[in-house]
Amino acid sequence: MKFISYSMMSGLSALVGLMIIKTISPTLLGIAILAVVGNMLLHPPSDGGFSMAAYMAILPLLLLCAFDCERLREILVGFSFMAAIGRLACLGPGCCSGKEGSFGITYEGTEVPCRFTGKSPVTVLPTVPLEAGLQALIGYVTMVSKYGLVLFGLMNALLIHMTNSWRMRTRMGDNWAVPILALMVFSALAYVKCPPFKTPYKISLQLKPWMVGVALTVYLLIKFSLHKVISFLQE
Repeated sequence: MKFISYSMMSGLSALVGLMIIKTISPTLLGIAILAVVGNMLLHPPSDGGFSMAAYMAILPLLLLCAFDCERLREILVGFSFMAAIGRLACLGPGCCSGKEGSFGITYEGTEVPCRFTGKSPVTVLPTVPLEAGLQALIGYVTMVSKYGLVLFGLMNALLIHMTNSWRMRTRMGDNWAVPILALMVFSALAYVKCPPFKTPYKISLQLKPWMVGVALTVYLLIKFSLHKVISFLQE
């Protein structure tokens, strides 16, 4: 789907997430870096490089250890909506595609589903917009439920399990169970640490110049190295 710009959607997702999260403390920045390192260990470049599922195995647990429950909810809400918009970026190159089907989205040429299947054109099930919608739903539930943190872990674990059944390739290969177990552990620990929220979280967006700068940087980095990104994308 050439009218979907992977780089532009990625920059937009970064901007929306930052507008919800609002501030990036040294602790949050350090956790983000640790999550990148953990992603490389769980899903190295030889296995496809970047994997959202690998981040889900690491990031929530680190955030739970570092932040109070209210701040944790704010960060995870921002992360959820950022992930939902970012998933739509996958419509462009066709990464994260569903299995071949008689209806759905058709790719041709050198796009990811064609390289996976050796066929051009090839039609795949429209699971990318489905996953984006479900990710947004998780963000909403995290916002409004008094057990939002617990449900964040359980629903993401279920989503990863479901995506392994309908995607063209299993997420994280032989390590597919790691993020599911990690998210279930997160939910259990969040239940112990955080009492039920008394009021829903209300999104209050803030737009600052540095956020635009970060989003623009994400856009430019991906735009000018997109061929490398597509080569590594398994998620």
